[in-house]
Amino acid sequence: MSSGLTQEEMAKLTETKKRHMLRKLKAQIGDRLFVIEEDLPGIGWYLYVYESGKCIADHLQDDLDTIMAQAKDDYGVPINRWEEQRS
Repeated sequence: MSSGLTQEEMAKLTETKKRHMLRKLKAQIGDRLFVIEEDLPGIGWYLYVYESGKCIADHLQDDLDTIMAQAKDDYGVPINRWEEQRS
């Protein structure tokens, strides 16, 4: 699936994300790994759900509280299970 961006635009976006020190959180529940990643301002926060190393679902919300609530509501991930990841 193509994002519609050129290779140069993707490289600039990746570099911008690195400069902004975007946050990443992880939680493990059974055999599922849950990852929340911050995107650039105006984009939002992504929730990725992995099972056996394969991404089986992804979600996008406007803010961290909302994406954490979705993870809790949809997958039973307690708010206190999230661990901040260092880059």
